[in-house]
Amino acid sequence: MAKRDRQVIQSLLKALNILSLFSRKNPELRLKEISEKLDMPASTTHRLLRTLQGSDYITQDPCSGKYRLGAAAFILGTKVPTINKLVETSLPYIARLATKYNAATHVAIETNGYVLCLEKIEPPTAIVNSPPRGERHDLHLTGLGKCLLAFAPQPKQEKLIQGMTFRRATPKSIMNRKDLLAELMLASRQGYAIDNCESCENLYCFAAPVLQPDGSAVGAISVSLNSFSFPDSASNIISDVKQSAEKISSSLYPKIKKQKLF
Repeated sequence: MAKRDRQVIQSLLKALNILSLFSRKNPELRLKEISEKLDMPASTTHRLLRTLQGSDYITQDPCSGKYRLGAAAFILGTKVPTINKLVETSLPYIARLATKYNAATHVAIETNGYVLCLEKIEPPTAIVNSPPRGERHDLHLTGLGKCLLAFAPQPKQEKLIQGMTFRRATPKSIMNRKDLLAELMLASRQGYAIDNCESCENLYCFAAPVLQPDGSAVGAISVSLNSFSFPDSASNIISDVKQSAEKISSSLYPKIKKQKLF
């Protein structure tokens, strides 16, 4: 059995693991579900939930008995300045892309080895099954993830790939390091990445990185289209997504405004 890190407070780690279980897909959970998902005794789980309730990080529905994230969790999330600035700056651009192409658009970051969707805009008539806001997805499956990997500093990229599990979502999913590295090399050369029905069947995604002055990605934006609305030529969409990402980068970091990013 591996030795525990003595500097890690196990009870705090368990409480954080509880918070990470909640998502848009699973906004409410019962005590038994939380206990089973984290393989913890119900008594320990209940004690941690009561502690989180006391600080308003967790609330409990008095009728159903289910737990959900509380106001304190939301407030904490709004205090991350880099994320807030990225979303605020990206919104007008992804909104324009969503309207222009009648497609779902996203802005995302990498966190703990996953793609985290920060914001999503989806026109009412768009026909697509793409990640909702707040959901995490595998880096190797998505155009956003490939961008975030391709434009990550080399040591970070290597660490992320080393810790990666190649999960198959569709027959087209990348399933090994060699193929992924080839995709990343292509993305870094072209300045964009494509999800060619790799994360979800019939879903095409075109993504471009939002770069920092050192050339690494602070985030990425994307346009997702269903195969039924996929155009014969995607060159206009790709160009538009890249230009939008460049403008977001320039707005966030004015010093690189006049540089050609790719």
